[in-house]
Amino acid sequence: MKNKFLTLFIAFISICTYAQDQFQKGYFIDNDNQKVNCLIKNMDWKYNPTEFIYKLNETSEEKQATINTVKVFEIIDISKYVRKTVYIDKSSVHINKLTELRDPSFEEETFFLKVLIEGNANLYAYEKRSFIRFFYEVNNNEIKQLIYKEYKTSDYIPIVKENNDFRKQIYEDLKSKNITITNTLNLKYNQKSLIKKFVQYNKDTQQDYTIYKNTTKRDLFNLALKVGVDYSSVLITNNNLFPGIYYDIDAGNTTKLRYGVEFEYIMPFNNNKWAITFEPTYQYFKKKHSGEHELKYSTNIPHKTDVDYKSIELPVGIRRYFYLNKESKLFMNAALIFDYNLNNSQIIVQRHSAIERLDITSKNFNFSLGLGYNYNKKLSIEARYYSPRELLRQQASKGSKYKNLSLVLGYSIF
Repeated sequence: MKNKFLTLFIAFISICTYAQDQFQKGYFIDNDNQKVNCLIKNMDWKYNPTEFIYKLNETSEEKQATINTVKVFEIIDISKYVRKTVYIDKSSVHINKLTELRDPSFEEETFFLKVLIEGNANLYAYEKRSFIRFFYEVNNNEIKQLIYKEYKTSDYIPIVKENNDFRKQIYEDLKSKNITITNTLNLKYNQKSLIKKFVQYNKDTQQDYTIYKNTTKRDLFNLALKVGVDYSSVLITNNNLFPGIYYDIDAGNTTKLRYGVEFEYIMPFNNNKWAITFEPTYQYFKKKHSGEHELKYSTNIPHKTDVDYKSIELPVGIRRYFYLNKESKLFMNAALIFDYNLNNSQIIVQRHSAIERLDITSKNFNFSLGLGYNYNKKLSIEARYYSPRELLRQQASKGSKYKNLSLVLGYSIF
């Protein structure tokens, strides 16, 4: 069953890699200053792109344009990028890589900068995995980086400090009646704070301006009720009878219900395709079983088992959606599960007249993989595989593998 599920999971990934992003109305300006109206594939870029895919109309073939051939491209009412050659400081923000130099170290590079504000004063952003940098341009003068840099002192115990020269730049170059030295002293180096200042400057200078932001509605947080059916089994092992003698006891399998609630955070990029999930769940396994287990070099021994296992699972996972249409989407999950067994969870094993009572202390964590379907952002169904979980973590000579497959139904409250 495990191998079949993993094979299905891999096949699911392969099939879903075709999932498309939408082509939306836009344009680009090429090196000859020719404006080309087209449909641009909206990838909802988190990091600044160096290329994009477009079509001249709905039925035409897809083409690729790059930073070498395009000056500007825009997806109407969503995003705009302009090609700029700038001096950029790429100093690391990781503490163990900070230098003792306060001043930035500039390199000349050409990027597609994301336009945040366009007016008498323009604000741009460049983001990659390790940092984000903002640039500005006033009255069509030279484009400059807004300077922010972390560095460390040369003391025996280094102290991290900040070069906040961007505040001085804004005060000197965007000085107006509502932008003063006082209200720039505590300005933060982030998109929200900087946009506010540039909007204020364009208002103060009575200039028209445009704020470029994605107007697509995003459901960043979702809450769903979950109920599921588990197919579970428990296998008990003993490796300490005497040399060469081992046994496995099958404590049986059972079908049972599980109950939970899921909190989902949709990542604000890549067209809502990625999410982080947290799904507290109550689950239990209660089963009495009689049978025989086989001893090496001996005859079969009858046994009785009574497993009473209850726990709260706290899975933290990542989810990837694959959109089929506006109402339907497939998804796959991977989660790390922290399991906390409840009081009085135990396994009782009886062999002849000998009775063992084993307190359950489950392993710190295991993982799960899931494949599912979501309809209209309300209803979902998911098949889920769990890696084996050790229930007798504190037993030196005994072990117990808890295996589980689930079918989980969900209903989103919001």
